Amino acid sequence: MTERSDLIEQLAQEAEEAREKLADEAPIQTEEHALPRIDVLCRLSVSLDSPAAAVTVYFVPDKRTLDPDAFQAYLNGLNRPTRISVLAARVLADFSNEVVPRFVQVRIEGENGSDAVLVEDRRPKWDNPAILARLPGF
Repeated sequence: MTERSDLIEQLAQEAEEAREKLADEAPIQTEEHALPRIDVLCRLSVSLDSPAAAVTVYFVPDKRTLDPDAFQAYLNGLNRPTRISVLAARVLADFSNEVVPRFVQVRIEGENGSDAVLVEDRRPKWDNPAILARLPGF
């Protein structure tokens, strides 16, 4: 019976450590979007020190959105990887899961412009060529 109790205690401790680790990561704080029936192209841009890069997110919100301060707080609280491709994938996943936009594009450019990553996601069957045509080239 002691082995089972030890195992249960160990699992509970591991679960608590995992919860604490996730709590250390800043969640994206969203807010209600004022115009959920209209396609609105939004842009958020933040410069990072580590890795030295510029992060720009273009998105078309649905029911939820966020302001630049919330995005800055999210990035500041994020345990950022050193490779910008990994960071781009992480921001895209978090943004898609928390904001749930119709369209999202994450662009990250290294400090010298030598590295750049672009990833995007969109809802199935969503399309707005006029909005997408306004996105700058890569």
